[in-house]
Amino acid sequence: MSALESRSSITVGIPGSQFAGKTGEQGCEVKAEILIGIVDDDHSLRNSLARLVRSMGHEARGFCSAEELLQSQFVERCSCVITDVQMTGMSGIELTAIITAEHNALPVIVITARSEPGLEEKALESGATCFLRKPIDAELLVAKLSAALQF
Repeated sequence: MSALESRSSITVGIPGSQFAGKTGEQGCEVKAEILIGIVDDDHSLRNSLARLVRSMGHEARGFCSAEELLQSQFVERCSCVITDVQMTGMSGIELTAIITAEHNALPVIVITARSEPGLEEKALESGATCFLRKPIDAELLVAKLSAALQF
C-alpha cells in the first residue's frame, strides 16, 4: 500500500499504476470538469498531492496559503479542496469554515501532521468532509476524494 509518507517525501500514483488514467499530462487522462484545489505551504507536499490528483484523471492546482486560494477565485470552480491545517496566515480549519459558509456544497478534505486532542472534531465542526493525519496513505486519500466527489 503506498503512503504519503511525509511533508517532503511522498509516494504517488504514476502512469501505469492503479491510479493512472490514459492520456494527458504525464500520460494521465484529465477530466477537466473536476478541479481540485490543494492548499499547503509545503511546496513538495503540495506538488506531490497535485500529482496524485492528476494521476486520478482530475485537474489540480496548488496554493501556498488559504489567502492565495480565496483571492484567486479558483474556489468558484473547484470540485473539492484539500488543505493542510497549519500554514502561515489563515489555518486550514479557518479556510474550511469560510468555504463551508460561502460554498456549502464544496467538500473539503483536511490533512495534518499535528496530533493535539480535539483537532479532528474542530475540523469536522468547521465543515470538513473528512480529516486525515499524516503520513497519508495514498489509497485512503484517493478513496476519500472519490467519495467526496460523489456528492
